[in-house]
Amino acid sequence: MSTFQVILAKFERGTTSREAFGQQSVSLPTPQNKGERTFKDREVFEGSNYWKQYCSPSMPQKDAFLIIIEDDGTIYSEDDSENNQPFIITKKVAAGSSYDDEGNEIDLMKEQGTFATFVLIRNKNSSQEVNVKINGSKNAILELDGNDEISFDKGDIPIGKLNFDNSDGKEEVKLQIIFGLKNKLL
Repeated sequence: MSTFQVILAKFERGTTSREAFGQQSVSLPTPQNKGERTFKDREVFEGSNYWKQYCSPSMPQKDAFLIIIEDDGTIYSEDDSENNQPFIITKKVAAGSSYDDEGNEIDLMKEQGTFATFVLIRNKNSSQEVNVKINGSKNAILELDGNDEISFDKGDIPIGKLNFDNSDGKEEVKLQIIFGLKNKLL
């Protein structure tokens, strides 16, 4: 999420303090017109890049009333299915460890509060394979060979949890996992 600040009162040379403190709040429609949100002058908030439309250069500087404090670099689209943010994890799966061992699980719903619409799992080891269980299902277990990768695209399977098994392994397996997470704070 990006961080924004509301700047309603603009201080210019020659204005009196009374003139500078005109409007104290503003109400704006929320993404996908799901309601309205009221902001107070000088308020700092986190949100999707939907709010960039009220910042410069999307608006002329003199009319902009939000400033970007920190930009997460994600896009915003009125098509909600396109509103995803990247999340990357490097996971080490110890030799001889199984699905239930500590550290062999990524629970996106618990840790991030959302699910992934895109996943790329890359086995960085040259020869050691690892098993991947999808969404906790014993019927959804994949074998991922060394130096191989597997991906799930939008529309395939929403991924909420991954578990890893290296119980037959003789060496630690290093995985790189790239998620496209559903933007939860629009």
